[in-house]
Amino acid sequence: MIDIPQGVQLAEEFLASNPGAAEVPLVVDRANVTVHDGFLVVPCNSEEFLRTERFEHMVIGCTPVRVDLKTGECRFLTLDETMKFDL
Repeated sequence: MIDIPQGVQLAEEFLASNPGAAEVPLVVDRANVTVHDGFLVVPCNSEEFLRTERFEHMVIGCTPVRVDLKTGECRFLTLDETMKFDL
């Protein structure tokens, strides 16, 4: 079983390996990480937005990373999943 700090690290590695990371790197919003049904929901956005909360720095359409706490598999949440959890 993967613990929360390990899950966050896996999400960070997943974000760093994302092809779009070179254009606008995404970072984990550590203050809003939650656990749902055996997986970790890891919100992310641009470092500038998380630091300033100014909407002009927000990456639009960025969904949280889902980390399976049994396998460590990471992927972005679907829009349906994001809405289900009211994220």
